[in-house]
Amino acid sequence: MSRHRKLVIVAGVVVAGLAAGAWRYDRAQGATGPTGPTAQRRAVAVFDFGRVLREAKRLKDGLAAVRADAVKLNQRLTHERQKLREARAQARQLPADSPERQKRESDLDKIEAALGATIALETKTIRKQETDVYYRTYCEASTEVAAYAKTSGIEVVLRISSDTLDAGKLESVLAHVNRPVVWSAAEADITSIIIERMNQRSVAGEQAPQARGGPA
Repeated sequence: MSRHRKLVIVAGVVVAGLAAGAWRYDRAQGATGPTGPTAQRRAVAVFDFGRVLREAKRLKDGLAAVRADAVKLNQRLTHERQKLREARAQARQLPADSPERQKRESDLDKIEAALGATIALETKTIRKQETDVYYRTYCEASTEVAAYAKTSGIEVVLRISSDTLDAGKLESVLAHVNRPVVWSAAEADITSIIIERMNQRSVAGEQAPQARGGPA
């Protein structure tokens, strides 16, 4: 056998060996790499909190109760102001410099000031209730996201927004420019899963997770 033929055979054996090694490596990678079972363990997922604010049942129910209180307060305020206007109109029927008119108007001023203080306090209470509803929703969503991520092999969850871009509004354009996530695959979005879990708990009457500390 010529030396040249021997070299060709040896080279062929080496190439075959390298190919077989590469095939075994690829199979090993397939078992543990991006195309194997661990591909199901998404290292990064995305979550749209804006959708939670639109679709979470517990949030909508809580805000409905707060708005009902606000409507009642506004109705009471309208009624009390109307009574004050009528009382002042009656007071103006009295002689301008009479002690009775002065006393009546002084009393009405005190009533109006007390009403203003009461309305301010109750308005603050309603705003606090609204804030609490949003905060509890934030805590509940955060807890659900963390629990789902831990059981699904997700290491990081990034916030996205489904708000549409309005090219005619600077704030909308800047909001899109400043988004931390430029693009994400649909299967990386866990928002629907989280909202479904939250709504299931709400329908079942389960309490939302208790808030721990202040908002992050």
